[in-house]
Amino acid sequence: MRRLFPAFALVLSLCPLHAAAQRVEHLIGDAYAPLAGSWGPVGGFVIGGADAEFAATIHKDVFSNRYLLTLERFARREPNGEVVWTILDAVEIGEVPDGYVPAMTTCEQNGTPSNEIIAIVHDLDADWLTVVQSAWRANPRTGRIEALPVRGIRCSNEGSGD
Repeated sequence: MRRLFPAFALVLSLCPLHAAAQRVEHLIGDAYAPLAGSWGPVGGFVIGGADAEFAATIHKDVFSNRYLLTLERFARREPNGEVVWTILDAVEIGEVPDGYVPAMTTCEQNGTPSNEIIAIVHDLDADWLTVVQSAWRANPRTGRIEALPVRGIRCSNEGSGD
């Protein structure tokens, strides 16, 4: 039994961020434009094309290095043109390690492109970012943000070569 503990500790230390991700229940069902509090959007994308009714957004806490992922459904457009979204799911993923960033581009899972994948990747000057800390799927069919295994995930690096 003694030999298992160090191995178990090593496995825990290598666990991706999604192991520490926590659903933020009090935000689910809220309509917002933009999210209240100290969360500021750092990026996002519509799911299914420009006219899609779903979106995923990454928010960063202005006072820390903590991130929040939200899956939203279009609710309405205000008279001033502002879009209001209803939050279907919200997951706080905690702090992102130094040198890692949220991928806001097309990612692939086992060679299949998907605009539903959100990943925390090592920021390198390469065409594809393949060092993935954690990954999730913003799934409009289930209305949930689902943790994904990082094996087989890679994200395009639109800033490569700049």
